[in-house]
Amino acid sequence: MPFTKPVCKQESTLVASMKRSCQASGSFKSALVLASQLVTSCQLLTTYLSELPRLLEWCFPLDPKLIQGDWNGAGAHTNDSTKSMRSNGGYGVIKEAIQKLGQRHMEHIAAYGEGNERRPMGCHETADINTFIWGVANCGASICVGRDTEVWPSFY
Repeated sequence: MPFTKPVCKQESTLVASMKRSCQASGSFKSALVLASQLVTSCQLLTTYLSELPRLLEWCFPLDPKLIQGDWNGAGAHTNDSTKSMRSNGGYGVIKEAIQKLGQRHMEHIAAYGEGNERRPMGCHETADINTFIWGVANCGASICVGRDTEVWPSFY
């Protein structure tokens, strides 16, 4: 039977016992040792977590255009729909949602972060950052609706 109970009951200092995978093995921690380990862990985590943003940026750069030049940079592609968009009459719901997005285009661009003005240049299958356009099968648009969605509105 695995060890699950403390061997001695020094309630003032014994604060934890942990079952281990090996029979008759356990871990005891006194309140002072536990407190010391907690303080040390907090200090280590605080130190490492304060460097985490720099480490993540180094490992996974988030710049929208890592390499400067005449190309579109790194962006995102998402497909979104709601149940009403996939139902009969859904194409109208899609167009209505796109119009609402277009009304807040510059607000959305501002929320995407710094440096994005270097990416959507209006060429290389990207729309100009200051212009919101959408179209069916238009890869140069801000929003590109698939040809199948136009042909079979409830299919998407």
